[in-house]
Amino acid sequence: MDEIKMTTSAPLHYWQLHDAKAHFCELVRRVHREGPQRVIVHSQGEVVVIAAEDYRRLRGVRMGSALIEAIQASPYRNAKLEAPGHLCLSGM
Repeated sequence: MDEIKMTTSAPLHYWQLHDAKAHFCELVRRVHREGPQRVIVHSQGEVVVIAAEDYRRLRGVRMGSALIEAIQASPYRNAKLEAPGHLCLSGM
């Protein structure tokens, strides 16, 4: 999944700030079930609450299998690490 989960049956839900505070657990459940939720903050516009996994994906943080795949695809995959700060390339 390379994009944020959005369902066509459930439109992006808007929350007033006081409702988001009062029903925070429900807000979090909807983030996981339906996708991003918007919270309207009158003096500052709005914010969007998203799942941490989606945030990491948007920020480009590589984790788990994606990191392993990136290392395996690297031309330096056979590099041997020695003392801190030193890189010894084998076969190059």
